[in-house]
Amino acid sequence: ADAARRALEHHADAAPAATPTRLVACKLMTAQEMSALTGQSLTSVDAVDDAKQTSSECHYRSDVNPAGASLTVQWISSRDYSNPVEHAALQKASIAGARLAGSLTGSIANTSGMRSGPVTGVGDEAFVSLGLLTARKGDVTIMVQIIPTDMMAFVKDTAVSGALIEQEKAVALKVISQL
Repeated sequence: ADAARRALEHHADAAPAATPTRLVACKLMTAQEMSALTGQSLTSVDAVDDAKQTSSECHYRSDVNPAGASLTVQWISSRDYSNPVEHAALQKASIAGARLAGSLTGSIANTSGMRSGPVTGVGDEAFVSLGLLTARKGDVTIMVQIIPTDMMAFVKDTAVSGALIEQEKAVALKVISQL
């Protein structure tokens, strides 16, 4: 009982919330918006969207940059938990994978120009690891990855990787503003 009470106190934002309406990544961020935020001309969009799932993905690319960028949106549905403690645990778990990846790849990031760690100013909590920004706002988790066109510069130059993270933050903030 004490552990449950502490979990609730520690995760004040875990109070039961209305289940988010169906979110569609490609509608939350169009190719034109992604192009404007990344400075790339991303002309093609591939959606991975199943109305039965609590996630949606959108991949943006062009002939010049076939890897482009990706946006994944996941959310917790009220049918996923039966009490506030489970809800708090699901919210915590939504970003735990990014934190784990950061700890596992920390030595790579430390010996290169890539940044790994918490990111401020995006949602309730955010973390970046190997160029993937994961942010949580309430019951919604947003993952943004912009693939650099010059991977060597991204790996070696903190200014390049930092600029990319700022672009990913801008994308995440744009999505969050629509929730």
